[in-house]
Amino acid sequence: MIVRKPASLVEFFKVEAARSAGLGILLALVFGLLFTGYFAKKSMEDKVKTMALVASRAFYSPIVETQVYRDAEMQMREALKLTPGEAALVLKGNLELFYPISDESPSIGCQPEKICWGKTFKDVTYIQPLSYDDGRFFGYLELRLKTSVDWELLILVFSSIIFIFAIQALGLISRLGIVSRTIGERLNLWTKELKKLGTGVQSGPVPYVELQGVQSEVDGLRTRITALETRAAEEAKSAAQLSIIRQMEHDLKTPISQLSKYWFISQRRDTYDQVLQPKV
Repeated sequence: MIVRKPASLVEFFKVEAARSAGLGILLALVFGLLFTGYFAKKSMEDKVKTMALVASRAFYSPIVETQVYRDAEMQMREALKLTPGEAALVLKGNLELFYPISDESPSIGCQPEKICWGKTFKDVTYIQPLSYDDGRFFGYLELRLKTSVDWELLILVFSSIIFIFAIQALGLISRLGIVSRTIGERLNLWTKELKKLGTGVQSGPVPYVELQGVQSEVDGLRTRITALETRAAEEAKSAAQLSIIRQMEHDLKTPISQLSKYWFISQRRDTYDQVLQPKV
């Protein structure tokens, strides 16, 4: 039969701390990814809204005043450095193009002043309202941009989150190691105090409230042991006294039995003498 070595309290705390730290880092990764994704999404939405507002103001004259829509769209494309798949379009009030271009068309389902994401988040669209100087409504400027990510900033944010959680995990492991050693030392001292119970020395206070039940059970066990020892001593004393009485009885019976034996023999002898004596 293989006897397992008792587990160490310090090692137990270290393993549990490492497990908790690993779980914390895993949660940090998940949280970091979610936070990074949200941050990237929010950053892209703010970017397209800002660029649409700036473009509507910068190209107000060719769009609203001179109404050279094609030239305005070409200038915006060059100024904003748009790539294939991106567009800056001038729309009517019904969200149709003023000047249709064969390779570009308005986004379907997008509403003015609302962020509209494309399929699989590959692009984002924002429709900015356009007005005359006197406030009368003119039309819309639709700006569609491909999704881009500032990887340097996102990596910095993600790494910062992981680093913070890793430092906390290492601190937790270190602190739990110190706590486990302290608990072990106090339990060892308490164990030594329990050993003094049989020497008439009163044990010290319980190191932790959770051990008061154990202390009570140990005290009760010691009381029962003392009672059993007292009872065993009394029984041993009674047995010794009984043995002495039996010995005395034996010693008293020996002379009496010898005397009875001699008396019996003497009586038998007298009887034989009378029987054997010749008659006259």
